[in-house]
Amino acid sequence: MSDATGKPTEWFVSVNGEQSGPLTLDEVVSEAAAGYFDGRDLVWREGMAGWEPLTEVVEILDALDARGVWVSGPRDEDPDPGHSAALRAVLPVGRTGMSIIAGYLGLVSLLMPLAAPVAIPVSILAIRELKMNPERHGMGRAVFGLIGGILGIGIGILIIANMH
Repeated sequence: MSDATGKPTEWFVSVNGEQSGPLTLDEVVSEAAAGYFDGRDLVWREGMAGWEPLTEVVEILDALDARGVWVSGPRDEDPDPGHSAALRAVLPVGRTGMSIIAGYLGLVSLLMPLAAPVAIPVSILAIRELKMNPERHGMGRAVFGLIGGILGIGIGILIIANMH
């Protein structure tokens, strides 16, 4: 893009309060593609009312899109790590405390049937809590706790029946 004189538009970028520029639109896109800028960084050019996040300036977004460059930005960030499926697969983030406890009680019930009578009501409470808060995660753990508790009672009955 150029101004009325045909000179390329001069862009300025602010990264953590450190201003750089003037840059051409192509230079801004290249720097963003290289990872020097992201969507949190602010940009300004003559004619703009003020500094704006890079991901909110249509001209830059169009240029990035034309080059197939995706830039993360404030709208892409989610402060809740529980929304990351990859993180949830490794750590119990985003799950209710009750569902975590229910899952462990279900596991312990399979090894020590005495924990089963506790696992079942805790699992039911966890499932109820999750149904009331559908944005939370942990239903798999809660259901596992319930199944583990039921199986633990069954194992306990078999152990007692074989003692006589």
